[in-house]
Amino acid sequence: MSRIDHGFSDDQVNLFSQILFIALFPIAYFMYRHFRSIRARFPPDLAERLRQQKQISGKNT
Repeated sequence: MSRIDHGFSDDQVNLFSQILFIALFPIAYFMYRHFRSIRARFPPDLAERLRQQKQISGKNT
């Protein structure tokens, strides 16, 4: 495979790749926090618990 001639020096390419690598950490962290908060608000067994509550309330009436 031949290298692509991008016009950047090796040091510049290394710097860009390091910056990109470092920039991905906050993005990944905030995505993790976002999905964790969704999971806290809507736990996996929420639908089952709501279904059971509906059955219980239906029997009481």
